[in-house]
Amino acid sequence: ISQVLLSEIVLRADTPDYRRDAMALARQLSDSIDSAGAFAAAARKYSVSRSRDQGGRMGWMPLSKLPPAIAGQVLALGPGKVSAPIEMDNAIVLFQLRSVREGKATSQKALAVDYAIFTIPGGTLAEAMKVRMQADTCDDLYGVARGLPPERLLRETRPVADLPPDLAQELAKLDDNEVSYGLSTPAAAEVLMLCGRTPDLEDRGGIDREAVRRQLVGQRLAGYADSYLAELKADAIIREP
Repeated sequence: ISQVLLSEIVLRADTPDYRRDAMALARQLSDSIDSAGAFAAAARKYSVSRSRDQGGRMGWMPLSKLPPAIAGQVLALGPGKVSAPIEMDNAIVLFQLRSVREGKATSQKALAVDYAIFTIPGGTLAEAMKVRMQADTCDDLYGVARGLPPERLLRETRPVADLPPDLAQELAKLDDNEVSYGLSTPAAAEVLMLCGRTPDLEDRGGIDREAVRRQLVGQRLAGYADSYLAELKADAIIREP
């Protein structure tokens, strides 16, 4: 399984004006950057991603975790080369390929991902980080969202192929129960948490997709049940005999 070592520059593009300026800057950077040092300097100066403090550098990532459109562009690059600007919902992204290697064939390509997004309208990164401190797992977010409008917490399981590119990119960086704030905008802070991945085992004798669906639903119901029991315990009035 191929793994890639990438650096990223994420430019804000959540309004028409920002998108226009970001595209112009991305094209300029794509045409002018000719070294890892230059890319790192540009990432520190312009990127809005949390990786900016590391010069845009990310760790080794299985190619299968990347959205197909991004994976295709990355594979077309030579080491040290910079991609053309890639448009996402709220950002323009540049990638620099630093290295490629063959990874261990111990994990399978993800068929679907289970994730949660907790939204804080008008919120800041500090507020988003406070939510993280209250939630070690996706199920804990139900307690954080208790009493809030239901649209503040989204939890769903979707096929990887159906994910929007910006969401797929953020989820690709995460392990189970890790969070990202990369989907945040000036209008709202977003706490994205990866709940789990369902591996695609079809190449090893096939898989019953309906069984996978039932398993995911069962896991979700178990999570709801645990959360509900926790709420009942919190609300319980204990009376001594």
